[in-house]
Amino acid sequence: MNYESPAVRYQGGLDDLLHRLLPSFPVARNDGDQRIAKLTTFIDSHDGRIGWDLAHTCRELKLDISGAYAARLFKLSRGLGVREYAKKKRLSAAAELLRTTDLSVKAIAVEFGYRSPPDFTRRFKEQFHLSPTDFRKRALRQTPPPKLTTSRLTVGLSATPRPTSRNARAVSDDAVPGIGAF
Repeated sequence: MNYESPAVRYQGGLDDLLHRLLPSFPVARNDGDQRIAKLTTFIDSHDGRIGWDLAHTCRELKLDISGAYAARLFKLSRGLGVREYAKKKRLSAAAELLRTTDLSVKAIAVEFGYRSPPDFTRRFKEQFHLSPTDFRKRALRQTPPPKLTTSRLTVGLSATPRPTSRNARAVSDDAVPGIGAF
């Protein structure tokens, strides 16, 4: 008996796919602690790039708590650890760059602090279930093609009627140089 891996197919728009694949960031259960609200705002405004030292970030934001205590409060309040929350924000921002720019995957990986493209790809796949390249291809397929304007349509059209036979096509091609039959 041969095992075949299941084929996963998804029908729908890219936005719908993103909403299904991107886990919603947990809603704050305890908004009473302004320190955690300030830390969350900081992480959100920096696309998840908070550095390695949470204690330094707490001092910079003047939260008057240690990094370890901030991590505990954050997890209780948000349902995710600080690092996990920041990682999800970074990957979401990277997905947006993949969707809207033509930067290479390597450049985006470096931009968001990953040491190597394979590490970035592995983390990206964990969150989105697609490689960055496949994500970009799917995003490009979902964007509508540019609308043709009247001026684009009329360029190259001649006033002569469309030929109906091979002989007529040859004559028509000679009549309008560089423009073949449609």
